[in-house]
Amino acid sequence: MRLADSSAEQIKLIEDLLYKTKVMWQKIKDLETSQDNCQIIIDAQNVLIRRYRVAFEQLPYGIYIKNVDMKYLYCNEAYAQLINMRMIDVVGRTDREILSQESADQYSACEQRVWYLDQVMEGEENHLVNGEEKTFLVIRRLIRGENHDIPCLLGILIDVTEAKSREEQSKKLSLEQSHQIGSLMSEAEQSLKFAKQQEEECKMLRASLEMQISLRDTELERLRNELQQQTAERKRAAHVLLTKVSDLQNFVASSKKYLDL
Repeated sequence: MRLADSSAEQIKLIEDLLYKTKVMWQKIKDLETSQDNCQIIIDAQNVLIRRYRVAFEQLPYGIYIKNVDMKYLYCNEAYAQLINMRMIDVVGRTDREILSQESADQYSACEQRVWYLDQVMEGEENHLVNGEEKTFLVIRRLIRGENHDIPCLLGILIDVTEAKSREEQSKKLSLEQSHQIGSLMSEAEQSLKFAKQQEEECKMLRASLEMQISLRDTELERLRNELQQQTAERKRAAHVLLTKVSDLQNFVASSKKYLDL
């Protein structure tokens, strides 16, 4: 009885050992598969990086590539200079290891949306570069290898600080010019209003002068008529006077002749 119990315990122990061995073997196989998959992913990412590296190094923009763990797989020299680091010190690290908490949070919020929504995100962001705040046009999107199964996140930072400054200056100049034009138009309107007022006053003055001239012409006509009438009367009076003088002279002459007799 004891031998049977002992054999049963040994069989159970062997079964447990076989089960554990099977589980361990499965774990080893899963680990090997996982390692193979990791190597496949790494190889695919390296191929992807090599494909774009030459083109990225020619561009004056900051460019980086990250994996799903948010670790840098690549960055070009322009991006390394933006964060004041060497390229070799960036690859393999995350934003929280190399950037400020604020910048890391800003990057993470945008990049999470790109990863989970597979959207292209484009917008302006302000970042400190060597203690100076600069404005960047930042474009983030997912890129994939030839099989379209291993995504990586591509980020492009384009410095638009000077362009924004010129744009602000242009807007300021345009606003100043608008104010100047508005002021000139207001002055022109005032001048036009004053000119119209002057014109109305001139019209009124002209009408008044024309009326006065008309009244004076009427008065002059009346005076001329009166003068002509007085002149005619004086001529008649002079004629009568001359007639009387002639008659008197004739009378005097007749009287003298009579006396001489």
